[in-house]
Amino acid sequence: MKAQLGPENLLIYSESIYENSCVSSQLVSMGQFEKSILFLVNESDFSDDNKALFNKICGAVELSEKDYKLVVLPNNYNALSIINELKPSKLICFDIKIPSLSKILDSIIQINDNQHLTTNSISTISSNPTAKKSFWNALKKIID
Repeated sequence: MKAQLGPENLLIYSESIYENSCVSSQLVSMGQFEKSILFLVNESDFSDDNKALFNKICGAVELSEKDYKLVVLPNNYNALSIINELKPSKLICFDIKIPSLSKILDSIIQINDNQHLTTNSISTISSNPTAKKSFWNALKKIID
């Protein structure tokens, strides 16, 4: 026999248990996201030099700030909340590990109409020619 609960049996709380707030507005970000492209980068990897490299990368594939959103995440931040909020069609993660999506670096994973690319940190791409070439080849595929 199932118990049936009516309104008189529900507990009323004076505090919110869960609040569905806009997570991305609480983080450092740039871009307007018109082409539904999301870049995620760790805060520790986003120095002035790496910002300049990121801008060069975007320019090389003809992306302007209106096309994408870049979100700078605190270290060890759970990126799924941002992904679920923004629902990008193309996701590029610089050294951000996402369970079940981060298996192979510089390989595009297709899930329905969405594409996901996990790559090295911007610092590694900057200093390692092999990593740079691998990332560049994958980026051209995902952006085209």
